Amino acid sequence: MKRILVLSILMLVAAPALAAEINAPSVPIPSVPGQNPDSPSGPTTTNAAAPKPAETDPKQMSVSELQAAAEKNNVEAQFLLAEYYGKRNSLDADYGVAAKWYQKAAEQGKKEAQYKLGLLYSESLGVSQNHVAAYFWVSLAAAGGTNKTWIAKRGELEKLISPEQAAAMTKRVETWKPAVPGAEPATP
Repeated sequence: MKRILVLSILMLVAAPALAAEINAPSVPIPSVPGQNPDSPSGPTTTNAAAPKPAETDPKQMSVSELQAAAEKNNVEAQFLLAEYYGKRNSLDADYGVAAKWYQKAAEQGKKEAQYKLGLLYSESLGVSQNHVAAYFWVSLAAAGGTNKTWIAKRGELEKLISPEQAAAMTKRVETWKPAVPGAEPATP
């Protein structure tokens, strides 16, 4: 009876570990370019060129990798870096840095960056409050789109500026073209 009790306890203790091992995803072992580990004679080398690494998805990059890619005018990296620094209630929040990267991505035509940059100007986060600039960037993001939030925000901002300013920014939105990377900032 004692043996059955001891075996039962051991099975109960070991069962979760075994289940975790059984359900654990298998991890592929990376191969070394130019070597064949499955060869009966062991690894061999070849004269074949190593394949070029695929471009890294910015969503999978570390902050330092995002920084490097953003500085090379990768618009998605610029936007993600801005998102990282623009997180509210975060210890890493730095709206000035977020504004810089939203600006660069916005100037290259990234709609989400245009909208978020407009919000920063509207709320005076990392930049001086400027309702005209906020209206421009939010209007640019909302132009030709169906995002109801962006369109509503454009309407709210329009009430905060003069009709002349709204007309000038509307005309500017209609003629706006994405900047070439490295061009001068386009904020009004």
